[in-house]
Amino acid sequence: MKTQKTTRYDMIAALSVVILCGNLWAGGSFLDDFSDGNARDGSPAMWGWDNDGTGERLVTPEGFRLTAKPGLATWGALRDDEGNHTVYAGNLTIQMQYRVDAQGGWPNAGVAFRDLGPGDHYGAGIINNDLFLDRKVGGVFTLLGQVPIPGFSAAQQDVIIQVAVTDFENTAGMRTSRLEVYAWLPGQNEPAQPLISVVDATYAEGGIALYSEWSSATFRWVEVITDTVEPTEPVVDFNGDGTVDITDLVRMIESWGQEDPTVDIAPHPGGDSIVNVDDLEMLMSFWQQAIDDPTLKAHWTLDEADGAMACDSTGRNDAMVLGDPLWQCEGGQINGALQLDGIDDYLTAPFILDPVKQPFSVYAWIKGGQPGQTLMSQKDIFGGEWLSLDLAGALTTTLTFPLAPVTSDVVVTDDLWHHIGLVSDGAGISLYVDDIEVARSDLSPILPANSDLQIGTGKTREPGTFWSGMIDEVRIYNRVVTP
Repeated sequence: MKTQKTTRYDMIAALSVVILCGNLWAGGSFLDDFSDGNARDGSPAMWGWDNDGTGERLVTPEGFRLTAKPGLATWGALRDDEGNHTVYAGNLTIQMQYRVDAQGGWPNAGVAFRDLGPGDHYGAGIINNDLFLDRKVGGVFTLLGQVPIPGFSAAQQDVIIQVAVTDFENTAGMRTSRLEVYAWLPGQNEPAQPLISVVDATYAEGGIALYSEWSSATFRWVEVITDTVEPTEPVVDFNGDGTVDITDLVRMIESWGQEDPTVDIAPHPGGDSIVNVDDLEMLMSFWQQAIDDPTLKAHWTLDEADGAMACDSTGRNDAMVLGDPLWQCEGGQINGALQLDGIDDYLTAPFILDPVKQPFSVYAWIKGGQPGQTLMSQKDIFGGEWLSLDLAGALTTTLTFPLAPVTSDVVVTDDLWHHIGLVSDGAGISLYVDDIEVARSDLSPILPANSDLQIGTGKTREPGTFWSGMIDEVRIYNRVVTP
């Protein structure tokens, strides 16, 4: 593999940028869709190349097509109005849809970005039908990640790839980059979690080039967004209860002096691989403050007094209330709650996350319910019951379908308030009742899903699956949250 990729990087060495003669973009964005056969849609940027004999570059209504000669790579570099390579600094996102057409060797194509020295770059794309991220520094390749793409099986298939680069300063005062690479198929929702995520000690600013090696590749569209916005707030609410308090402090103390990424929050982002006084100082700076948790994907407080909409406190995923449930302004676990009748009452929300993308956590307060009823499900998929009750009234999940459900032996139909949870950590699934792990399976969710979420009914809304009781404080995170 390294032999094949050496050719690509050597052939695009001309992309090396002398920053003083380039056009530095610290902010701004553009989108090139190539639909008019024009490589200049994203003015003031354009795609240019040198006549180096490595292959053909054509812009057609189908896309920007790069065809490499056997054993060589061809590329198209992003340039400004004067033909200089466009240089990017600050946080950067590159998103593109393209297709790789196999011709021989190890067909691969993607994007080379940033400049790490003469002829050296980061690279991300498809190689041998896998997603990869790597860098070349001083002629030495380092593979930073290589993984399969769910649902992607062969060349001649379009794929969407997103590369996100966040720069920050580590404890040694060095500029550092967090690189995250996402991939999904056209028509699917953007995944909540990257397939590849690394913190790399080599920071750079520089140009962007599309490339193809041992193949031809057709880029349908490319979008570049760059900014200097500071990274999101660190995750300091370790147990996901909405506040930083003694529970979070104890969690950090338990990991003191150890490598624990769940509480290693300083410097942000990425931490420094040890829990120490820097992490404590950052935690205390948020002590008993209102928390804006960047990993909270949805939070329905269910405190409304009336209406057909349950508001999501994150502002992204308001849920529609169907049937005729009763809003309870008082008597919820926290303020109000929603009373469902077990006949036809439920809530439906847009797609939140795919359970096959790890990790994620779901928590809710419940009171009531009957055996066989469902608290949360996802439509139109096998094993779509996220949280439900078995025939004895114990908490269960079927996300491991077609294998056996993960079922606890704790009955929750005693008409008392219970805090229930489902946590998938990438290695398995855990169920929680009243902040205690009550069931565990080392089988992760195995079926992808991108459909709507339902609260208070089964995935097919069959009679007997509708929830009869109260629901309150439903939270979904795209990280592991343990009570």
